[in-house]
Amino acid sequence: LSEKMLARAQKRFSQSRQKIDFVVEDYANKPIAGKFDLIISALSIHHLPDTEKETLFHRRFYNLTNKGMFINAHQVLGETSSVEKIYRSIWLQQERDKGVTEDALSSALKRMKEDKMSTLASQLQWLRENKFVEVNCWYQNYSFVVYSGRKRTVSDTKTLLG
Repeated sequence: LSEKMLARAQKRFSQSRQKIDFVVEDYANKPIAGKFDLIISALSIHHLPDTEKETLFHRRFYNLTNKGMFINAHQVLGETSSVEKIYRSIWLQQERDKGVTEDALSSALKRMKEDKMSTLASQLQWLRENKFVEVNCWYQNYSFVVYSGRKRTVSDTKTLLG
């Protein structure tokens, strides 16, 4: 679904000294084979219904190595309808200030009707419920957020406790 984006990422990290595996899979409906130190998603999960988001977090937990991290950068729904209206109003104004045309905004708003956004609080809770620790929102600019969770196993917990 994102071959052009993948090609850009491969080009960007082509000189990296670290081993980076790029995987194209339908992460929402198909298990991904392997264990990873880091799983990153950007501007994608908000297209899934809540139950699929929760399932996705559960699956990604098991795809992480011990102490591996899941990072998600995407859009969230305001905690209340009035907060959501503020988010949308500010986003529209920011886009207009950048010179985005009304036709382009209209097209974007039409596409956004397909989004199935959830609140940030709900998604952080789903990560915790799926055994992620050190769950944190690192960045928020109205509806745009970056949050993460880390995998800590039972053996790691025993080590920490003594």
